[in-house]
Parts: sequence; structure tokens; C-alpha cells
Amino acid sequence: MADNMKTHKIGVGLDPQAAAPSNPKTGDMYNSDGTPAIAGIYEYDGSAFRAVSNHTSLVAPSRYDTNAGQTIGTGATRIDFEDIDYDDDSLVTTGGSWVWTCPTDGTGKYIINSVLGIDSTNLGASASCQIEVVINSVAQARKDMRIPDAPGVDHSISIHTVQSITAGHTVYITLLCSDADAIALDINRLRNYIEIYRIA
Repeated sequence: MADNMKTHKIGVGLDPQAAAPSNPKTGDMYNSDGTPAIAGIYEYDGSAFRAVSNHTSLVAPSRYDTNAGQTIGTGATRIDFEDIDYDDDSLVTTGGSWVWTCPTDGTGKYIINSVLGIDSTNLGASASCQIEVVINSVAQARKDMRIPDAPGVDHSISIHTVQSITAGHTVYITLLCSDADAIALDINRLRNYIEIYRIA
């Protein structure tokens, strides 16, 4: 073996561990399950364990859309993005209680993007709409839009935010409209979607 080749000692195995090994030797490696450190592979460098490959440091992104023409009342309505584009970690539950749930090893910062297209069929003049990002049942980001006096013209409202999300916490989108008549989302998946992905 060449002098500059390094032999790694895998003394603790690579099954996920709930604690870093005690009395490690230089080169020893272990696989954190997310408890002692961000989940991934760590190597002891003689003074501390350093990350080698944090394979779960980036949670698989999720993207869903809807073309169901969901009805929106005057109160806040949770949006059901019923159609999956991608969600490799299966973090979303669809339906009337649509929700994305942060995985156990997923605490971090996330970008949340959502766009909603509003069908103008029942939209009165000078209505206002409000979209919210709700995290663990508390609104954390909000955007208001005053719709001009142009009934019959479809509109879109969007929200883009970076949020710190804790493992086990949930995310969903709500929309409300001030107009007395119920409105509906446009029947177009390209105008109604949500994207959630981790950045740190």
C-alpha cells in the first residue's frame, strides 16, 4: 500500500448510532442517526468527529400541484395540492387536511414557494385575497393582494419565503378572499402548486 494511502477503521460499524462512540481512535467512523449530530457519516480526526458525508443534510424536495378547481370561501381555506410532482421522502399527506411534515432528521431552513391561480368567474370587483404559509398551525408568512376592478380577468397570487422548520412540524398553505361570493382556483396545475426544499 502506498505511504499516502489511509486505512479507515470502521470499529463501530455503519448502522445508525444514537451516540458518538467513546474513546475513538483516529480514522474511526460512525453513522449518526440524527441524535448526536446531523444524520450522516463522521470520521474521528484525532480531536473530534468531522462530517464525511451527511447524506440526509438535504431532505428530498417536495412539489405538488392541483387542477381540481378547489372552492375558496371567505374564511381561510387550506389548499389541497392533490397531485404529486415529486416527493421521494413521502412527506406529504393529501386531502382536505393537506400537510407536509418535516422528517425526524430534517430540522433546518427551507424555501417554500407557492402560486395560486384564481378563477374570476364569481369574483366581484375590488376583492382582496390573502395567502399564508402556516407552520405548525401558526401563520409565519402572509401576502395580500387587492384585485383591481376588472371582473372576468383571472389573477395569480404567490408567496416565497425561507423558514426555519423543526423536525415533526407541519406546513400548509391557506387562501382567503374578502369577496362575499365563494371563488375557486383555476383548473390549471401550472398555476397552482407548492414547492418545499431544504437549503441549510
